[in-house]
Amino acid sequence: KIPADMASDTVESVMAYSPVCTHLGCMLSNWDTATKQFLCPCHDAFFDPLKVGANTGGATSRTLPYIPVKAVNGQLVVADKPSGYVGVKRG
Repeated sequence: KIPADMASDTVESVMAYSPVCTHLGCMLSNWDTATKQFLCPCHDAFFDPLKVGANTGGATSRTLPYIPVKAVNGQLVVADKPSGYVGVKRG
């Protein structure tokens, strides 16, 4: 179910996203098992990893940036810069 936009930036179906909410910069420390989405504990913003990090509910904000990964010598490493600005973008 990996989004086509991300397929080349994953390793064996492992995806990586920034853990920083794009609304107010809170850490996305919650996972909602019912919807299979990241949930921001500060303002209940939802981010769907299977929709390339789209904000799907709660506080309106930008898409959550994903971080391209690759395997090097059997270890998962960052392959390139994030897909967008990490954190809160002001002004």
